[in-house]
Amino acid sequence: MKNISIILPTRGRPALVKRLFDSLIETTAKIEDIEVVLYIDDDDVESHGITHTIIDIIKLIRPHGASLGSILNECYYASSGRYLFLMNDDAIYRTKGWDTDVLRAFEAFPDDIALVYGNDLDQGGKVPTFPIISRKTCEFMGGICPSEYLNLHIESHLLDIFKRLKVLGYDRIVYLDDVVFEHMHFQLGKTSFDATYKKKNQDHDDWHFLSFDSERGLAAKGLQGYIDGHRRGIADSGASKTGGARPDVSIIIPDANVSAVFEPHWLDSLNISAGDGLRVEILAPAGAAYAAVPGASLEKGYAIKIISDCAGLGFAEACNRCAKSAVGDYLVFLSSMAQPLAGWLGALLKTVKSDLKCAVAGAKLLDRRTGRVSHVGVSFYEENGFVRPSRVYNGVEATHPAVTRVREFQAMEPFCMAVRAKQFFDAGCFDAGMKEAAGLDLCLKLRKMGWKVLYAPQSQAILNCAGSVCNGRGEIAG
Repeated sequence: MKNISIILPTRGRPALVKRLFDSLIETTAKIEDIEVVLYIDDDDVESHGITHTIIDIIKLIRPHGASLGSILNECYYASSGRYLFLMNDDAIYRTKGWDTDVLRAFEAFPDDIALVYGNDLDQGGKVPTFPIISRKTCEFMGGICPSEYLNLHIESHLLDIFKRLKVLGYDRIVYLDDVVFEHMHFQLGKTSFDATYKKKNQDHDDWHFLSFDSERGLAAKGLQGYIDGHRRGIADSGASKTGGARPDVSIIIPDANVSAVFEPHWLDSLNISAGDGLRVEILAPAGAAYAAVPGASLEKGYAIKIISDCAGLGFAEACNRCAKSAVGDYLVFLSSMAQPLAGWLGALLKTVKSDLKCAVAGAKLLDRRTGRVSHVGVSFYEENGFVRPSRVYNGVEATHPAVTRVREFQAMEPFCMAVRAKQFFDAGCFDAGMKEAAGLDLCLKLRKMGWKVLYAPQSQAILNCAGSVCNGRGEIAG
């Protein structure tokens, strides 16, 4: 992991990027602790060849037309730095040892929650033209900013969150007046106008900045809760109060009601037992910029992350987005339609860990109306040119000997399913094109790679719906 990741979108300006790189080399105290995440449009062929013999560059070449908000978030996901530095290609680093000054500023905050920025020789302390925030802050906000921002107000969005945090009792805004990152903007007469300066739609960004007002308030409260917890000695990133390690397991609830996830009754309904000895984080998708790790959830020994910019995403895409922000070695996909029973999580993880070749474990799902088995695994059969999935042991008694032992199946449905994180990403995550069958598809891909899919009989959940890809005539073309 690097200390600082410089996020640098560019278009049609290889000469300006070279100038920026030259200034970076000249002024950085420890260039080996810096990486540049360079975002380039696929039609900007001239910029594809940008490289450097000293600076570590992560190059993302993507289709032209993405919003700046989505560009920054994609760069964040590709980065490794502890701190994220949002930079323009029309800037020059002027202060020698700027990186030492930035790191010293963050050292004042052991929880890593702060907004640090230097002097751009234009806005000065009024606006963080080139903001620097921690990866921890990004994790709890689900990214850098909402993807809806086309071009403007991103620095104002971040500043407003930290101003609200100041009102809540934590002044975490640090302006470094003597650390200069000079903005060579054409409006300052420092460079010539080019097509890249053309704003995409100011009215659009104005409207979205106003529309995200309540979300910025939630973000500030979430950061306040995390700082409160950290000051009380509660471990970082959802770890239990007795240790500082990262979470063992990341529970992803793709259809969670984000307005309820901080309520004690909702947290209690997850039936996460302290006796399992697991360090847990919970991730849920939302449509805009939320942040959360309130003290109440941390008191229980686990943290909540609300992953923003998920509006309109289907099951697979929402799960994948959350998984990219997860840090646990195991990912547990839990539908809000499944009510887990006591001991479910420990039993699920125990089954995965019991076999080194097991990549997936699924719970025993019980029909809410009858108490009988709804789903313990999926098998496939061919009929009329189609491969059809079938729920195994659907309708049998929950205590039937056939469903009380660990056994291997072809696939599981992701109502309550654990997956080793590394294998999830090795398999390419969920395939959004498979829609409702994405979970089955993942299991089949993992089995093809030599991994096992196991049923965990001691992990139980009540399924509060009848819907499933295995119901009726659900079919997968063969």
